[in-house]
Order: sequence, then C-alpha cells, then structure tokens
Amino acid sequence: PEGGIGIGTSDPIAALHVYGTPNVVANNFHTYPRPNSLDLYPVEHLVYLENTTSENAYSGDLLTSGYSVTTAILAIQHDGYGLTTFPPHTSNFITFFTGTEADPTPLGSIEGSYDSDTNIDGGVTFSSGAADYAEYIEKLNEAETMESGDIIGIFNGKATKKTNQSQHYMIVSSSPIIAGNWQGNNSNLVLTAFLGQVPIKIKGQIKAGDYIIPSGKNDGYGIGISPNKISKDNVDKIVARSWETSQTFGRKKVNAVVGFPFGKLVLAESIKKLTLLEEKQRVLNLTGSQKIDALKTKINRRQIIIDKIKTDIDNLSSKFN
Repeated sequence: PEGGIGIGTSDPIAALHVYGTPNVVANNFHTYPRPNSLDLYPVEHLVYLENTTSENAYSGDLLTSGYSVTTAILAIQHDGYGLTTFPPHTSNFITFFTGTEADPTPLGSIEGSYDSDTNIDGGVTFSSGAADYAEYIEKLNEAETMESGDIIGIFNGKATKKTNQSQHYMIVSSSPIIAGNWQGNNSNLVLTAFLGQVPIKIKGQIKAGDYIIPSGKNDGYGIGISPNKISKDNVDKIVARSWETSQTFGRKKVNAVVGFPFGKLVLAESIKKLTLLEEKQRVLNLTGSQKIDALKTKINRRQIIIDKIKTDIDNLSSKFN
C-alpha cells in the first residue's frame, strides 16, 4: 500500500513488510533434524524483538502504581471498527500463512471472539486446523519408535507401545493446537493427545460410534468394538470413540475423539439397558399374572358349570331309581 515500509523489500504489500531469510545455526547442541521446532536460537528467526529495560518502569497515568512492565515486549490493539469495545470474531490480530506471497495458504489465526448475537464480552480465539490438546510425555524406552496415530500405554507416567500391562491408554498426537510440557532438547519425549480429535491407527472395519481399544499386539494399532458388544473386560481399555466409518479390512487411520470418560458412558448405557430390561420384565410379570388370574376365573366358571351338570345328573339319576 502507499506509504508502506519495507525491510528487505522495495515493494511492501502491507504497512510493514519484512522480507528475508533467517539465519541457520548448528552446533553440538543444536543440530538437524531437531526433536522440536521450539529448539531454536533467537537469531534463527526472521524478526526478533528484545526488551532491554533494566529497571522497573511505572506509569501512574496508565497503570496501577507499582505495576511492573519490564516484560512487556509486543502490544497489538484493535479498535473494534468503532462498533464495540471488544473485537468481533472476524478480526484477526495475527494470521499464520505458508506458501508464497502470490499463493499464500492460511494455517491459523489469533482473532477476536466477541459475538454480537449473544452480546457476550469477548477475548481472543486461537483458530487452527489442528484439533487436539497434547503434552509431551517421557518414553519408557528411548529406543522405542512411536509415530502419530499410535495407540500407546502409560505406565507410571511413561509412554510405551506395550499396552498389555499399561495403567491406561492414549494416542500419539498428529497435529495439536496446544503442546504442553515441552522440555527443550529432549529426544526421549512423545507428543501425546489428551483431549480432542485425533487420527488413530486401526485394523479392520469400524463404524462411527464404535469404541476403540488396543489390538493387544503391542503394535500401535487399535480395533473397533460396537457399543452393544463391549464387555466388562474391555471397558477400562477404551482409548477413543470413532467419528468415522471404514468398511475396508486393511490398516488405516480414522478420525476419533479422545479424552472423555468412555467407561462411564458404557456404564451409563448398561444401566439404561438394565432399566429397560427390568421394565420389560415387570410388564411381562404383570401380563403373566393377569393371564393366570383370567385362567383361574375361567376355570372357576367351568367348575361351576361342571358342578351344576353333576347336580343335574344326580337329580335325574334319583328319578330313575
């Protein structure tokens, strides 16, 4: 735009356009490939902002007296188009792209979350195609290979593909929107999904709504089980619930949801079934009782008729004697 500032370019496409290639640093501690993209020097970024304030800064006019702003580095403000004090969800504070300037592909954004329909005060929303919350978990065996979609077992807080004796079960994350418990340059970690949607490695057919449990082969794969066929022995093995149907018998990945108390869902469904069965049994018992009473009444009526016939026969016999 007219009046734009370009750094590294003479043709800025925004009010401030920084164009260039970051430096690459490699030594004994920072080598490629790296276990985590966060393991970078500041010099390896295209833009680097550094706060050099050495003393606490105060402003009685803008901030509460005694409030320290020594860590303040970057401020982004949106005026809400003058319509509201809160930015609407259509306003992006930061947008992330890949590709080229001529053909950019958005990856996600940090945007306002104010909704005029509900008139609820907003904040910011992290929008991304990534769909789960994950944390880095230490591996039980550093030499063990794990990949996204693997079903893993957790034993005393450590991850392994040997699920047969695990205390509970989780999934290796594929594309988390949040990755917690980062521990720097540590290759003995696996990024594990705690909550949300994740692709899971499956053997055989599966239907949307099926529960997923480990295959039992310690191979990272799972199998689908219908809610109607889940047994008490498998309830504590449920790791996810499929949101996708696949009729093929081979190995593949399906989209599933993790992080919910599936065992409680199974228990609730079992209680519901038991309640329905008890009600049916009550109706059957009631119906059977009613039928017995009707039969007794019918038998009594027939007995009265039989008794009358017997009386009539006796009376007739006495006449002939």
